[in-house]
Amino acid sequence: MARYKIKQKYFALNDTFDITDESGYARYQCESKLITVPKKFWLQNSNGKPLYYVRRKMIHWLGYPVFNIYKGEDKSGGLVAKVKVKYAFVGRKLKVYSDVYGDFYIRGYHGWTFNIHANDKHGDICATMEKHIFKVADTYDINVVQGKDSFMLTLCIILDYLYHKKH
Repeated sequence: MARYKIKQKYFALNDTFDITDESGYARYQCESKLITVPKKFWLQNSNGKPLYYVRRKMIHWLGYPVFNIYKGEDKSGGLVAKVKVKYAFVGRKLKVYSDVYGDFYIRGYHGWTFNIHANDKHGDICATMEKHIFKVADTYDINVVQGKDSFMLTLCIILDYLYHKKH
């Protein structure tokens, strides 16, 4: 199991996250542009090489948010996954469709703790994410159980955008 900590830079104008391993070494970084419509961000390795490009679809039927995840710096790397958000009676349900990594179901509890399951809500847990409540900047602990670390971290950044935009 790999453990990571995602911490948002507090004084940055755009959403910028540093992602460290459990020893405190920088492993990834997530950056977005200051003002973009629709929302876009990039997950990069510690050397600055873009691993994933995430873009929110501008308009979607019924207004449900949809995010496309591409490999590399832009769309030319090919579509890796599609994240669809559906509103339920209480909270949101997220379903991840991917021909590359398989499908995932994301289940959240009060917007602070999330489990990422393989295939559906009864599948094996692939990763967990927990938000620190009493921190000034958004800070999360991530436990990745079944590999695909950078992809799971990308899903966690999408969750932060959906649940904690104002922070």
